[in-house]
Amino acid sequence: MEIGARLKEAREAKNMSLDDIQNETKIQTRYLQAIEKGDFSIMPGKFYTRAFIRQYAEAVGLDPEIIMEEHANELPSSSEEEYIQYTRLQRHKDEASTKGSAIFTFLPKFIIGLLVIGILVVGYIFYQKTIDSNSDNTPVQEEDGVGDEVFRDEDGDSGSSGNSNEGDQNNSDQSNENNGEDNQEDKQETKEPEEPKQEVNVVEKGSGAEPESTLELVNADELKLRAEIKQQNDESFLGVRNGKGKEFFGKILNADTPEMSLDLTGEERIRIRVGRANQTNIFINDQKLEYPVNPEENIVQTIWINVKDSSAQ
Repeated sequence: MEIGARLKEAREAKNMSLDDIQNETKIQTRYLQAIEKGDFSIMPGKFYTRAFIRQYAEAVGLDPEIIMEEHANELPSSSEEEYIQYTRLQRHKDEASTKGSAIFTFLPKFIIGLLVIGILVVGYIFYQKTIDSNSDNTPVQEEDGVGDEVFRDEDGDSGSSGNSNEGDQNNSDQSNENNGEDNQEDKQETKEPEEPKQEVNVVEKGSGAEPESTLELVNADELKLRAEIKQQNDESFLGVRNGKGKEFFGKILNADTPEMSLDLTGEERIRIRVGRANQTNIFINDQKLEYPVNPEENIVQTIWINVKDSSAQ
């Protein structure tokens, strides 16, 4: 039995229509019909043919890996040429988008610069007015010495006033020194050691048309995975499983399903397989994952992440 007939038989056994499969997988009905007929010529590409069949099999309760293995001779193999052609088209698209939006990127910065300059000018004018106002209120000493009498008491004794000022100054200096010591002690008491930051290190960098790399996650108490497409019209396949082969996610990310998130805390090893990596952002505990291999050169990548136990640090 061919793969299309086998999938159709499994769908009918579950009393599911093609519309039900479309709602479950987000794959267009015309592609689902082509899969059942074994006509792969209308598919958007060889990689998507295999990805769509995986999703179809999962939706009708079949093991995708077994299906792909038993019908390997019926399926098209992915080729490096297809990825290179798509990458070139995507680069032209990105360059045109960048040129068109350059002027809109410059305008907000220019307006913000004008606002900052305006604020500085107003602040300087206000500061100058404050200085001029203070200078007008400063008492001016008269030439005949009358101004000196302000600091003398009724008996003409000005010495006691000077001694009092010196005493107040000494007390003030001593108080400031004590306050400085207290503040320094408070800072020393409240300072706490910084917790080590999460790191994602490259252990082995893959190579070839579909590189397979290994990373290591350290200083992380949890493992939360999030992925999203970069733009609304982007489309990418994403598969996530653990080291024992248990699959957590395996679907297409597109305008209908632009992102996904998984809490994989407790897993020691996970595998992420992404198609069109140049259109997909991946985050580990809200830290953006840097692809080990340039996604513009290898848009299909497999990434293994080993989780290092933080308690063993």
